[in-house]
Parts: sequence; structure tokens; C-alpha cells
Amino acid sequence: MTFRIRQSKTLPTFASRWPRLHHPRNCRPALLVMLLTVLSALAVGCGGRAAATAVGSLRLTPLRDEGAASPDGIRLAGAGNEWVSFIVQLSDLPPGGTAGLSVELSPLLNPAIDTTALPPTDVAVYQLIDMPMETGRSEFVRHVGQSTGQMSVSRALLPLPDEVGRFSLASLRSSAFADGPGSAPGKTVRLWVDVRAGKATPAGTYAGKFEVVSVGKGTARGVAAGATIAGAALGGTTIASTPVELKVHNFTIPDQRALKVVGRVGWESLVRHYEGDFEAVTPRKLNRTDDKYAVTVRRLDALMSLAQRHRVSLVYPDLQPTVKWPSDINNAPPDLFWDDFDSLIAPWLTGKRFPDEVGVGFWPLPEYDQLLSLDIRSRLAYWGQCASHFDQRDWIDVAPVLLRKAGGGRIEGADVIEMSMEAAKLLASHPRIAVSTPLADGQVQVMDPNQPPVLGGVDRVDPIHIRRLRTAAPGPIAWKQEWPAGLEEPSHWLRTDLPDAVSVTGAGGEERDIRQWAWLAFLRKADQVVFGQALPGFKSPKTLADPAELVWFYPGEWFGQAEPVATVQLKWLRAAEQDFEYLNLARTRGETLNSLWMARLLTKPVEVGRVADPSYTLMTGTADERAWIEARRLLVKLIELRGAGEVDPVAQSALEVEILQWARPQERPLLIGRSTDWTWKRRPDGKLWVNLTLGLDIYNASDIAPGDNQLLWTAVPPGFERRPEPMPVPKLDPFRVVRGGLVANVDPDKVLPTVRQPLELELTVDSPTVKFTSPLKLSLPVAMTDRREGRFSFDGRLEDWIDADKIHDGPLVKMLSRPAVLAQAMEPAATPSRVYTNWAAENFYVGFAVEGLSKADPAGGGFKNFVEYQARRAWGEDLCQVLIQPIYGDNTLGPILHVVCKPNGSNWVERKLDPRLNADPWESFEGTGTRYAAHLSGDKWTGELAIPWKVLDSKEHGRPTLLRFNFVQHRSAFGESASWAGPVDFGRDDALTGLLVLKYPLPGNPGDAVQAPGGSGTPGVIER
Repeated sequence: MTFRIRQSKTLPTFASRWPRLHHPRNCRPALLVMLLTVLSALAVGCGGRAAATAVGSLRLTPLRDEGAASPDGIRLAGAGNEWVSFIVQLSDLPPGGTAGLSVELSPLLNPAIDTTALPPTDVAVYQLIDMPMETGRSEFVRHVGQSTGQMSVSRALLPLPDEVGRFSLASLRSSAFADGPGSAPGKTVRLWVDVRAGKATPAGTYAGKFEVVSVGKGTARGVAAGATIAGAALGGTTIASTPVELKVHNFTIPDQRALKVVGRVGWESLVRHYEGDFEAVTPRKLNRTDDKYAVTVRRLDALMSLAQRHRVSLVYPDLQPTVKWPSDINNAPPDLFWDDFDSLIAPWLTGKRFPDEVGVGFWPLPEYDQLLSLDIRSRLAYWGQCASHFDQRDWIDVAPVLLRKAGGGRIEGADVIEMSMEAAKLLASHPRIAVSTPLADGQVQVMDPNQPPVLGGVDRVDPIHIRRLRTAAPGPIAWKQEWPAGLEEPSHWLRTDLPDAVSVTGAGGEERDIRQWAWLAFLRKADQVVFGQALPGFKSPKTLADPAELVWFYPGEWFGQAEPVATVQLKWLRAAEQDFEYLNLARTRGETLNSLWMARLLTKPVEVGRVADPSYTLMTGTADERAWIEARRLLVKLIELRGAGEVDPVAQSALEVEILQWARPQERPLLIGRSTDWTWKRRPDGKLWVNLTLGLDIYNASDIAPGDNQLLWTAVPPGFERRPEPMPVPKLDPFRVVRGGLVANVDPDKVLPTVRQPLELELTVDSPTVKFTSPLKLSLPVAMTDRREGRFSFDGRLEDWIDADKIHDGPLVKMLSRPAVLAQAMEPAATPSRVYTNWAAENFYVGFAVEGLSKADPAGGGFKNFVEYQARRAWGEDLCQVLIQPIYGDNTLGPILHVVCKPNGSNWVERKLDPRLNADPWESFEGTGTRYAAHLSGDKWTGELAIPWKVLDSKEHGRPTLLRFNFVQHRSAFGESASWAGPVDFGRDDALTGLLVLKYPLPGNPGDAVQAPGGSGTPGVIER
């Protein structure tokens, strides 16, 4: 128990955001601790109840990551020199303002050591500010699994003034950015608290409190930092508090960064946000000695210092020397003038600009503006001059040549040969020059040491130069690029600018998305991760930003401050770098295999062929926070196990069992339903019988390749008949996706379309070393659709439909999301829907009733005469989609028709062309005669759709016997898409559908037989 000189009122406790680590420092003699304890006890006895009434009912509540109150108190854990964080909420703030109120972290004491720690310089407190965000973006919803509908996300962190370890609340403002600087804080604010333990902090558990303090006018302030151990030194009365527990591990992370986390700040970005300071500045002339550049230099220093404080690095790629080429450019090297450039970057590269004196670990040789337009001989001459200068300044070790492709993107085809040749020539041109390329291992052209060199020059990388070569490591979705056997491997870096990588873990919406890059870097043997622009890509702070955009800083001017403002995402980047330090420490202590195994299971990379299916991105990573927490705990135990002397074999064996128990759930194979092949045949009794062949993608999230694998139905709805025998599955190669399948039969007469029972199956993996059972649920409905007879008021109100026409009644199935795939969950939509079908001689009809229409514009006043697609999903407005493909009497498939219906009564009709011949196979299909009517009532929407048979019938095959069918609703306000058959990844997915069986008149009824097109008189369908 920790006593303070002020009265303490303990409020709800708090569990840490996740095992982050902090430590105390500044040892105090035991005698002083005893004296303070006595003084604290006296203060408690004299304090009375003044603390409870000073500011009314103000409350201090610790929060979890998801925003819920934590019942267990603030519990932190970390290594020496590591930053850790927690969040608290202040509620019921006094209406008169927060002047005179402060927060502080009390001295953290370890009773076993009588030690205090964490001087004021190792604590920072920020106010969390919600920034405008477009959380309804398809990529974001698909990645995180849901959209809350709110248009703001906690992103900005405004620092509170530090008054010798106490942080004033007088500057609190509204937590919503829209209210602007200087706005009143309201009744509730959230605070982000950073804590760092000292390098020399002894291992152990320390306890203290995080407190809200009321300070009177006569309170003593400005005492020495060491005096903060005593509450009397700062004075004031504790209003609210919550206990803090910090467990300090017995190891320390170094100041030097093992992983270089690099962000870029382009000149156009600086001009966008600091127009007056950069618009009229020429980058190559910028220096520290000319007063006219003083403000501009301070801007760059402030961004660089803030990044370094968070253990990450910035690069300003537009900074460069002055270059003058001779008149005969082909026969002489350029003259480079470095004085201005050196004066600017020297304090960053040497670390003299930063408190920890750690220089930036990566600064590529500066690229001349017109360099890519020059011939390779001139480029080599320029790079040679740069390398020589950096070598003279002892900077060459952090400054490779950064080869790039103009316009970015993948390096393929002839570009691979050309860039590999340039890398080879660069490495041969200077003994110290290093080259970083976007080429993968398998793309680099390496010289065969057994073959003579090519006459006339260098065209392949000499193996003796490999140590100075850096290649691009495979991302989360990648095909394996093998380095030539027998040769030393180059170093690696991770690029995050490729579309498949960004869609997986480039999203900045969650902390695990960012931290996953560090674990992937460790797995891929990379020591560098390069991200995009660190400043926002938009100029106005009121812009609805993409929540997946990774922003490191906001301009301070947006918040009425002079210095740049850190983001929550910058804190996540710091946590990622510190994760890598743990992994690296485990590796250096001999735990390479276990740490690599854990990194592989948390990142779940997918190894593919040359083409990656977009749905594979849903299988990567780990969305379960508990798995991350347990992984960090086990990593700590691995490090500590080998930290002191000889390893205890009993403890080592017990830890390996713990790791195995954690790993098994992570290794479970993942399944996604990918295709349904529907066919029919006639049984001996004359009844129509439907056959289903279901295709599944199976991802083996393990480094074990089990060969005895089987798929088996475990439950089917009425009308389905499952085969009792299991279906074999091909060998599951590690971290690859294979296709498996199951077969079932359906009796359409026994199907109950409104019974929402899914098909259930499971994959069993059984080998001598591992056994798994992976269940999966799918909605693959089959329904009969009958002929309509009688009056039909086609007005969208559904008054002429009957229950016999209903093929669905209840929630649809939400589309695939990454959390749902990782949890193998089939999730129902939030609102119910009804879907009807029937047909007549000229048309096929669909009726629907859905709910959850956007209240902002239910009639679709902002109507677009097109359909917007994001991540392949119809998006941006309330929509319903109907997908139909006919199956004819000989089981031949017909054309695929896609109809999008909008609440305002408009519709959009498309058909699908051959995707092998058309990059975009979907084309507008006008003139079909398709009719659509809609009716709105509040947030409810009903509609009727008539599709002429002429667009579905075939001259060769007649009228269909079956219809592959799906119905999709998208609710714009909540970013929710759900379907009748599914879950699917997008509404135009024609691979996985449900089935409609057309119920034709019985034979022998004169005039009722359906004729084939062309009027031949021969039935074009099988009559029932």
C-alpha cells in the first residue's frame, strides 16, 4: 500500500491496455521512505472529507482498449527503458472548468526494495482527441469486422503541460476536434498516459496511484524533481485516484533500435501543411546557418525529434546537395556541393539533436531531382560521389542507394533485369556503397562464381558484394522467392506500399495491424520497415479521413499549438519497434526457433503462386487480443529463462509446454466457402434431384504439413442429404491455401426455405504430431419458386405476395470480414429481411423487404447514376443486389445477370463477360426491359423487380430449370453488407450462390407447358 500526503479516494480499478511495461527509478533510502509513510498517515488522519467535496462527483475510470471500464486496476509490465501506456477517463468534470486541477502518477514503490522510480521526465500525459474519420469505408469494415456508424476516431494526442511531474488539466478542451481549440472540455475527457522505467530499475513489482489533485492558490510549486516522492512537496488534495501496478522485467531494451521503422515526409506534404514555411524554399539550399530558414528548420527538427522520441525515424527525401554537371556530361562526374545539406542533417545522423543521442539509423543517399532521366553511366557517377562524401563523414553505414521504379509499384518483367544490373554496377563501383532495392530475393540476378564474367561490363551481382545488398522481404501475402543455394543471403527490408500488403496489415485502424509489421519483419529476417507519408494526406482537419491511413503527426496549428501533435498510431509504431526488441533479445539469447514460431503464428503469412486471391488477406494475422497478450508474456519468459547463468531444464520444459498450448489454437486451419456447383438429374421415380459440390479454400496456418485430412458434413437443413463418408483433402503445405470439397444431394420438395438452418461441416487433420478439428457454417439455401397467377400490382408494396413465395425470412448472413474468418464465425445481419420470388410467362419476379435504411437520406436524394465499388463491394449508399445465373436442362450455365436496386426506384443492370478476355468483365446491360418499383416507410424499404425471361432464356437450351441466385443488402449508415447465400466477400461473387428450382406446371395441363424460344412447340425445360 502506498501512502500519500494527500487523502486518497480509490475509485474503480483498471486493467492495462495490454502487457506494456514500465519501471520506476531514483532509489531513496529506506529511512526517507519510513518518514514519508508516517507523514502520509498523519495527513490521512487530518484530511477529513475535504477531498470528496472539493469538485463534486468527479470520477477517474481506467479504460480498456475497446473503451469499456476495467475492473482490475492499471496493471503494467515492461522492460527497463521501455515505454508503456494506459488510458483513463475523467467523468463529471466540474461545470466551472478544470483550473486548479492536475493529474500525476505517484511514486511507484517496491516494498521489497524500498525503491522509487519514474522521475517526471519519464511520464507524459495527453488528452485524447477524436478526429473526423470515414469509418464506413469498405476496406476498413472488411478488415475490422464492423462499422460503428460514428464519424470520428480517437487519434490526436494533445500534451498536457508538465509541471515537474504534475500535469495541469487547465488546458483541457473538448474531446471532439469539431469543437475547435479553446472549447470547453464538457463532462468527460480521456487521457493517454505514457510511462517509462529507467534502465537501471531493479526487477520487481512496483505500486502507486494515478491521481487527480486539486491545487490551492498558495500551494508550493516548482520544487526539485527528486522531491516528488513526497506529496507534501507539491501540495494539494487528492480528488480521485486509481491504483497502478508496474511489473519490471529483469532485462532492458537498448537505446539503439534493432528495427528501423521509417516514415517519409515529402516536400509537397510539408508545403500542404506549412505553406508559408516551405512554399518558397528550395530544398537543396536549406541550411542551419541562414536566418531566413530558421523557422523552416525548426519545423523539420520538431517532426524529427518527435519521431525519435517514439523510437522511429523520418526521412525527408527531397533534401539534396547542389549538383552541377560539366558541359560534357558523358565524360566527367558532377560537382556536388554539400555545405548546406550537411549542416541540416548532421545533427540528425549523429544524434546530437536528440536527448538520447541516438542518430537516425536510416538515411538513403540523397537522390538528385532529375537523376532517373539520366543514363546509367551518369547515375553511377552521381552515386559514387555521394557515397564518397558520406563515407568521409562516417555516415555511409546508414545511407544506402535507394533504387526505385519511377511511379512505384511492383518490379516485373524487363524492369527486374535492368534494376538488377544497375544494383550490380553500383556495388562494383565503390567498396563501401550499399544498395537497397525493391527486388525480391528470387528476382536478383546473381553471378555464378563458376562462370567467367561477362565481357564489356557487369550485368549480375557478384557474390562478394552480397553483404552490401538489401532486398525486399516477402509481405503478408507473397510467393516464395528463393535465394540461390550456397550463397550468403542479403539483408532485407519490408515495403508496405504494395496493394496486397496494405489491405492486410497496412490498415492503421488497430494497434495489432501496426505491431504485426514488427513480428513479420522478424519472421522475414528484415531489420527495416518503410511506411508512407507521415503527415496527413489531406489539408483540412475537418476532412473525413480514411481510418486506415497511417498518420504519425498532425500539424500543431490544427489544435492551436506550435509543435506537431503525436497520433495514437505513432504510439502503436513505438510499441511495434519495442516488440521487435523483445524478439531480437530472445534470438540473441538462443531462442531463435521459438521466437520465429511465435512470430509466424501471429502474422499467419499466406504463401501463394504468382496471383493472390484478394480473399486470402482475410486469413492473415491474429485479431484475438488475448493471443497477443499471451504471446508477449511467453516471450518475456523465454528471455528471462536464459538471462542468468545455466538454464533450468525443468523450467525450460514447462515453458515449452506453455508455448505449445498457446500455439495449438493459432495453428488451426482456416476455411472459407468459395464455390457452389449446382446440377440436377432425374431420379428413377421421376422427381428432380439437385446435386451440390461445395468448394472450400483451406489455409494451413502451421509449419506442419499433415497428410491425413478429411472433410465431413456434421449437420444439414431439411431437404439435404449428406454423404456419410468423409472426403479426403490434399496435403496441407505450410502456410498455403489448397482447395477441398464436399458433395451433398437435395430434394427440393422437402426444403423449408424459411428455416434458417446452415450447413455445417468440419475439417479433421490427423497426423502423428498434430490433430485439429476446424468447423465451418455456411448458408447455401435451396428454394422452390412457383408460377404466379392472377392480378399483380407492381408498385413495390408487396401486397400481392404470399407466404408460399417467400424464400427468406430473418437476418441475412454478413459478408466475410477478417475477424470473422479468423474466428471461423458465420455472423447474422443486424436487421431482418424478407425475400420473395415467383415467375410468369414473360418475367421472373423478385420481391424484398429490408430494414435499416439510412435516416439521413432514405429516398436517395444524393442519387448517383452509377454504382460505386470499394474492395469489390457495392458501396456508398443503401443498395440491394440480385445475382442470377440460369442452369438449363442439360446443366449448361447461362449468362450472369446482376441488378442493383436503389431506394429511390432506380436500378442498374449488368451482365458478366468472359473474365479471361476482359479485364473488367462487368458491362452495363441496357435495353433488357427490367422493371423495378420501390416503396419506403421510415427506415423500411420494400421493392419489386421484374426480369424478362428473354435475358435468361437460351435459343439453344430453352428456359432454365434452375437459377443460381443470391440477394444482398448493403446498409450504408453502418457499412454492413449481408447476403442470402454466404458468407461471401462481395455481392457480385458468382462462384458461391444459393439455388432456386423453377416449379413448372405438371404435364398434361393443356396450354401450361412452357415453350422453348422460337416457338418450336417443344418444351424447352423439364416439366414436373
